[in-house]
Amino acid sequence: MMPGWMCCGIPTSSSNDFGRLVRRLNQWRKGEVILEDSADEVDPRRCSSCGLMLEFVGESCPRCINRSAAMRRVLELLRPYWLRASMMMAMLLLGIGLDMIGPRLTQFLVDHVLKVDGNAGPNPFPMLEGWNKLNLLMLVVATLAAVQIGRALINVFNGRLGSRVGTSITYDIRGRLVNHLEKLSLGYYDKQQVGSLVGRVAYDTEAVQGFMGQLTGGFLMQLLLVFFSAMMMFSLEPRLALWTLLPAPLVLGGTYVFYKFVKPHYRRFWDRSSKQAGMLNGILSGIRVVKAFAQEDRELSRFQQSSGALRDARYKVDTSASTFYPLMGIVFQIGGWIVWYVGGGQVLGRELTLGTLLAFFGYLHMFYGPLNQLTHLTSWITQFTTQMHRIFEVLDTPVSIQDAKAPIPMPDVQGRIVFDNVVFGYSRQNPILKGVSFTIEPGQMIGIVGRSGSGKTTIINLLSRFYDIDEGNITLDGVDIRQAAKADLQRQVGVVLQEPFLFRGTIWDNLTYGRVDATVEQGLSA
Repeated sequence: MMPGWMCCGIPTSSSNDFGRLVRRLNQWRKGEVILEDSADEVDPRRCSSCGLMLEFVGESCPRCINRSAAMRRVLELLRPYWLRASMMMAMLLLGIGLDMIGPRLTQFLVDHVLKVDGNAGPNPFPMLEGWNKLNLLMLVVATLAAVQIGRALINVFNGRLGSRVGTSITYDIRGRLVNHLEKLSLGYYDKQQVGSLVGRVAYDTEAVQGFMGQLTGGFLMQLLLVFFSAMMMFSLEPRLALWTLLPAPLVLGGTYVFYKFVKPHYRRFWDRSSKQAGMLNGILSGIRVVKAFAQEDRELSRFQQSSGALRDARYKVDTSASTFYPLMGIVFQIGGWIVWYVGGGQVLGRELTLGTLLAFFGYLHMFYGPLNQLTHLTSWITQFTTQMHRIFEVLDTPVSIQDAKAPIPMPDVQGRIVFDNVVFGYSRQNPILKGVSFTIEPGQMIGIVGRSGSGKTTIINLLSRFYDIDEGNITLDGVDIRQAAKADLQRQVGVVLQEPFLFRGTIWDNLTYGRVDATVEQGLSA
């Protein structure tokens, strides 16, 4: 080792930081003034908000996911469908109202229609006093049937309407996603896994459909059932209703602990699922290369390693849920046992009628059943908000290459190209083109020769404005391409790619892809 030199190893995760250090040292060695450059890039896996190092590029940062904001933004998507959403809410309340009738009818049936002793209790329907018992029995059974049929019809109506609204919102948000993805520069795709983006468009958007299901028959209905059934229990027998609240602290505390425990595991599962989709996309897209170099075993090993990580993450989530939910079921059973003992004692002591106890149990099932379902809400909220955050993360990505405020139209060009001291790098601390200048006159044919990675393709990408340069100017017929209308510019610049790509469709569709109004003669000549 030479005197005055020192070698040291650095972790791969810090390579970007040391790259910036090398750039600064070179500036210092040349005697240049070192200025703070806010545009210096950091590791693309590092969260731009909190600095947390993520597992891979494009992963959602668990610290920065604002779950309440994601929920609010989803509700904003309902605005175009507010009338249908209002109808769903009205039908939901009507259905819950019908649910509240059933136990009261049971109480009346047992205490006033089928009673065998004098302990009948107050009549909830005094207008039916004096009716024949057989007629009362027929009326109560018919009313119960009508209530249940009405509830079923409401479920059908709300399910169909919720599906219509959910699929419409999913359609809207998928269109917005693809539209925004098409506007993003190639620099964005250089840092993203295509499989992950496909997953966001194809699968994460399905979370909206699940959200509508939760509105029509999920957590919202469960919350309303818990509230109204609690009111009915307290109206029937307040002292007995207080006993039903004993398991509540255990439920709330257990749900909170479970949520804190399962949240990172659920996030890890979704992130690894997205990562595996990206890996599989790469393997299948490059299957010719894989076969050409006989790397099938290597790619299979990589995939199995990724699949194993996904399996372990899913195992953590599933085992946690399969342990927590049965335990919560036992906690709810404790409340039922207490009501049976206390309420049964009151019936034996003639403090409570049998019909009232049965009606109370009807409301108790409406209280504990939905409350038990609400313990699953933590998993759903974690999954839903994570998926929606991944969607909004794409939609909130700014479009870095946009038309100028007053773009210069270029319907026809002569073809004079000037590169003036152009500096560009896909990573700012490692520029590929350093002060490149040349002029190409109209009609002139030139060849750019250089080793692989020297920037030949980059020059074409910059001329087409797939990327914006870091320094210098590029002009076409004397117009800075950043001031030209993008559509005109890219229409005037023709690019023949090294690797041809065919879209699904006919040969004619591919031939005329850049000019859909081409005539048959123009297509044949192409």
